[in-house]
Amino acid sequence: VTVVIACVSYPVPLGRNDINATISYLLSVKNLSGEWYYLLFLVLGGMSFTLMSVCFFPVPAGIYTPMFCIGAAFGRLFGEVVVLSFPTSGINPAVYAIIGGCSLCAGATKTISSAVIVIELTSQISLTLPILVSTLVSVGIAKLLHPSVYELMLQQKDCLSYLMYIEELKQQGSPKLQI
Repeated sequence: VTVVIACVSYPVPLGRNDINATISYLLSVKNLSGEWYYLLFLVLGGMSFTLMSVCFFPVPAGIYTPMFCIGAAFGRLFGEVVVLSFPTSGINPAVYAIIGGCSLCAGATKTISSAVIVIELTSQISLTLPILVSTLVSVGIAKLLHPSVYELMLQQKDCLSYLMYIEELKQQGSPKLQI
């Protein structure tokens, strides 16, 4: 898995960075309109493969940061398109990156805790409303469409039947759960 990830991500300069440098690059104020192909490669190539390998292979790794990075790349790409469409508006595409990362994490995990995490990390009170709205919309749409990424991982590892058993015991008021 590591060799494949390295072969996919090394040809592009952005793929040589670690995840923290990549997120810093996406959230920078620098205009990236001339480097849009790096963003596209990041979303379609390296990070998507990394996220899939974390979800489906028994590799001990985190899932939240790659999801945030993919969402931030989508948001930054959209922000760059908006800046190119309205060049005199003074729009900061890094804001779109923050909101995109938060929305993807919230939709994939089906929790609004992503909004709290992002608001705490950025310390930008002015972004509270857009972050909360995008989080609530993505969680609402995700609840209609699919289970959360954590539920999918439990199903894959066949642990969901055990959790269903615990829920049945809770509903019955079983003394087995009182410790």
